[in-house]
Amino acid sequence: PTASVRDVSTILQRDPAMCAKVLHLVNSGFFGLPRRVSNIQHATSYLGTQAIRQLVLNIEVFRVFRPTVPQNLFSIDRYQAHSLATGHLCQQMIEDAERSEHAFLAGMLHDVGQLMLATRAPEQFQDALELAEESRQPLHEAERQVWGVTHAEVGAYLMSLWSMPFPVVEAVAMHHRPPKVE
Repeated sequence: PTASVRDVSTILQRDPAMCAKVLHLVNSGFFGLPRRVSNIQHATSYLGTQAIRQLVLNIEVFRVFRPTVPQNLFSIDRYQAHSLATGHLCQQMIEDAERSEHAFLAGMLHDVGQLMLATRAPEQFQDALELAEESRQPLHEAERQVWGVTHAEVGAYLMSLWSMPFPVVEAVAMHHRPPKVE
């Protein structure tokens, strides 16, 4: 928590893959910067140390889970972009620092159950993706038909195993049913 932008950027510079990911992110269309950022310290400063911490967590999740579902059905790049955009949107909605960090984390990891299913049960996940596409229904409804459980519930279970804060676990579990949150 007391690390400076310089400390964080020094650590990032030791990991070329992480460095590339941070620069890719800060230069993405999501941020709409007027010029490209090529300095890792500037990128770290722009994104902030909290966002960097969450990005590192997200990247580690991708290193652990490698889906084998066909790219046309489940794109890691689209998944990652969606996760990051959702995390930032959630963070912007909350002013309190601690709650804002939880909101970012919940947004970033809200669909981690999809990643889990895509890596641990790729054939059934592909069945759910195809059912959702053919029947024009949301993926979580197709998952419930295929498994009796959704990626939101699987993700929340995983988050609880990882000892994530309860608000994050609850948000992941209920992201398709927000009125059910008490």
